[in-house]
Amino acid sequence: MSGARASGPAALRIASFTFAGTFARTFARIAALSSAALMAGCFNPQPVPGAACSASGACPSGLECIHGQCLVPGTAVPDGSSPDAPVDASVALDAAIDARPDAFVDTGLVAHWELDDDPLIGGALDSSGRGHTAMCVGACPKMVTGRIGGGYLFDASEDHALVVADHPDFRGTFTIAAWVYAEPGGRRGAAMSKAYGNASSNSWQLELRDDTGRLSFSGGTSHYLEDAATMTTGTWYHVAGSWDGATKRLYVNGALVATEASDIRYDGHPIVLGADENNGSPALHWDGVLDDLRVYGRVLSPAEIQDLAAN
Repeated sequence: MSGARASGPAALRIASFTFAGTFARTFARIAALSSAALMAGCFNPQPVPGAACSASGACPSGLECIHGQCLVPGTAVPDGSSPDAPVDASVALDAAIDARPDAFVDTGLVAHWELDDDPLIGGALDSSGRGHTAMCVGACPKMVTGRIGGGYLFDASEDHALVVADHPDFRGTFTIAAWVYAEPGGRRGAAMSKAYGNASSNSWQLELRDDTGRLSFSGGTSHYLEDAATMTTGTWYHVAGSWDGATKRLYVNGALVATEASDIRYDGHPIVLGADENNGSPALHWDGVLDDLRVYGRVLSPAEIQDLAAN
C-alpha cells in the first residue's frame, strides 16, 4: 500500500484532542507511548492460517479445518452460495492485496484508508499522502480479505473502532465513500462518522440503520437520508454520500438513491472508522467488514462515483 507512514508525535497527534469517557482515557494512553512501544505491545503472533488441512482434517492448535483450509474458527469462506463472503486466510489475503488496482478517481482525495495494513502495527495508513493515520481505540479489528485487497473485520461485541484526528481537510463540501459488508444477524452500526456537538449529532455518518435495515447517510439538519431498499446482509455494497454546501446525495452501488437539502456544520470531533461517537464515547459499532474508505474535499460527479463502485 502506498502512503507515507507517520511516526512519533505526528502519528499520535490524535492525543491532543480531549474527549469524555473512553476516548479521553484511550488517547491519554496512546500519547504516553512511542510508535515502537505500540508495535511491541500490540503485536501478538498467532497461528498462520491458510494452509491445507491434513488428510484426516487436522490443523495446528488454534485453527480448524474449514473447506479444506486451516483457518481461524468462525471464518466465513466462499462455498459457491455466498461468493462475496470475506476470507480470513493469509494466502488469500496476500494475493488480494497484491492484486489491488492502482489508484483511480484520486483528484481531491484528502484521506484514503485502503485497510491493507495490520492495524495492530502503526494503525490504518492513509494512502492519500496527507498523513491521516487511523489508530485503534480499544480493541483493533482483524485483517481479512476485503472487496479490494485487504479489509478489516469489525466485531460490535468487541467494540472495534479506529479514530482519525480532526483536520482542516475535513471541512466544507465533501464526498465520503466505502465498501461495506454487514454480517448476517449483525446489528445497526456506523461504517464511518464525524460527530458534531456534545450529544449524538453528526456532521456526517454512513451507517446501517437497525430499525429499517437500510443504508443511510445521516448528519446535518436533514439527519437521515436513506436508501429505499433494505440492505442484504452477507453481501458487499458500495455506499457514498456527498454534500455540495446545500444538498446531500446518497449513492448505493453507484446509483443515486436519495437527495435532500441540508446544512452541515463542523467542530473538532475526530473521524471514527467502524463506529459513531455519542456523548464522547464510541457507539453503534459496525458488525462486518469494511474496505476502501475515502474522503474527498470536493463533490464527485455521478460518473466518478460509478467508477468507484465498479472497481
